[in-house]
Amino acid sequence: MSHPWDVTVYLVETPDAARGPLTQAHAVLATADGTTLDGYGRARVPRDTDDTTAWEALAVAGALRDLARRLALEAGERSGLEREELPAAC
Repeated sequence: MSHPWDVTVYLVETPDAARGPLTQAHAVLATADGTTLDGYGRARVPRDTDDTTAWEALAVAGALRDLARRLALEAGERSGLEREELPAAC
């Protein structure tokens, strides 16, 4: 039986004339049972570029990595595993 889990990523760019815009990503996981988990990432766009695509991707990658870490910790807690017992990738 299939159980869909959905991830939505929100991007916000905050202007900063001195250091370059800051792109922030917020990833939200919604599981089939209604549980939600959040992950966050960010990347600063260099002032000398107009192409923000790569920086958005870096912010999203950071948010998904943070979400994966939080998901592994949550799963470990629910299963009774200690942090040291989680797979190394987590």
